[in-house]
Amino acid sequence: MGLNRPEGVACGEKFVVVSDTGNNRLVRYGYDGPTVTAEAVFRLEKSSPTLLQLNSKGDIYVLDGKERRIIVLKASGERIGFLNPKSTPSSKEIVPKSFRIDENDNISLLDIYSQHVIVLDSDWQFS
Repeated sequence: MGLNRPEGVACGEKFVVVSDTGNNRLVRYGYDGPTVTAEAVFRLEKSSPTLLQLNSKGDIYVLDGKERRIIVLKASGERIGFLNPKSTPSSKEIVPKSFRIDENDNISLLDIYSQHVIVLDSDWQFS
């Protein structure tokens, strides 16, 4: 099955992950030199994967465009869970619109609920 409405891509040292939004899945491609090969498909039932980021360990962070939450997977596709920020200054819900992971695994979330950028460290603690 081909890609349907792909919206995001994240690049690691040995693989690339594409959000196949229309098919509710991620497709991981491996590459060795000029050769790119589809390696794995990770189904995300009832999710609409849009933006993707990888941390330094190769874990895949996926913004679910429907539920406005971030799903976290290992590079193998095994689900770790959802990103749950810790020690935020407000008890209000965080509704991410976009996010970025830096080289130290700090996460910057664009929260449309509070209209702020929330910065978390690599342990998901508010900083």
